[in-house]
Amino acid sequence: MNVTEAAAQLGVSPRRVRALIADGRIRAHRVGVGWEIEGLAPSKERRALSVRSWLMLGRAVRSRALVGLSGHDRMRTAERIRRLRESDRPSRLLADWRPADAPAELYLDSLTARANRADDDYIRAALQRGPEYLRSRVDLAEVVASERAIRGESREELAERASVSARLVKSIESSQPLTSPGEVRRVLRALDIEPTALPDMVLS
Repeated sequence: MNVTEAAAQLGVSPRRVRALIADGRIRAHRVGVGWEIEGLAPSKERRALSVRSWLMLGRAVRSRALVGLSGHDRMRTAERIRRLRESDRPSRLLADWRPADAPAELYLDSLTARANRADDDYIRAALQRGPEYLRSRVDLAEVVASERAIRGESREELAERASVSARLVKSIESSQPLTSPGEVRRVLRALDIEPTALPDMVLS
């Protein structure tokens, strides 16, 4: 399988496939000036989701959080949002994921209509975070934990990027009292989260 064939299977651009090869996330070896892809399994993400998974994805995209999800459901939903963000054709992925027997749901139906028109810019905008009004430690915890999961980062990896301790990240995600607003803001900046308000206990 060459780069073009792999790109078509994965729903991304050939450039993205070459980047994944360079990162070691796709195994390949050189053949002349091109690449031969090794052992790429059929693309599961292109199959239609179950109705349950589809509705979970819709709620997560609409709320920009993984509220109420745990375990495998949380992990898979986060991974799907990450794939949509990384895809060069998120509209194609979203359209392919919609189950044939999906019930009517206003927000998801609107996204699907845009996806069917290949409106990738609209889908990308829907997947990005806008300003967040974080009224409580619980709000702060869920937004940070959700965005970290969507990005596929561990607490240690996020802490390193934000130049804070992993213990602080754990405290944020556990809704514990916080006393260092500067460090909290560094964590939010590392996740591209723009708060319009923070809990009083963070600002004090």
